[in-house]
Amino acid sequence: MNKSTINNALKERLASGGIGISGVWPNVGATVARPFFEVEITTVDRTSPLRGNKLKELGIFSVVVVVEGDTGEDAANGYATAVANLFAPGVSVTSAGVKVSVVSPPTIQGGFKDGPDWRVPVIIRYRATKE
Repeated sequence: MNKSTINNALKERLASGGIGISGVWPNVGATVARPFFEVEITTVDRTSPLRGNKLKELGIFSVVVVVEGDTGEDAANGYATAVANLFAPGVSVTSAGVKVSVVSPPTIQGGFKDGPDWRVPVIIRYRATKE
């Protein structure tokens, strides 16, 4: 089970979800017009197989919705809700023999001003296991 397989499964789900905005992916230079989303994927724990158990990884898929500042919260919150709905608890995607499952309801955090932008983070907790 490799990290690229896990990351690509999560990114593909988001990219094909039809939320209506462009994305900025990790370590890919891009200039996109607002609104857009930014993605970060962090491994929290990786457990080696013991006594026949499967290798598993726990992590956080963070999607930050970015809209133009000083235009209200509604648009950003709407996009954030659309992202959260794509990753409801129990949703799973499989890629190259790796099953990536959402383990809890996504958290839509409070929005905040960042220069000319308004940002709303969506935190998605996942578990990946080798099938």
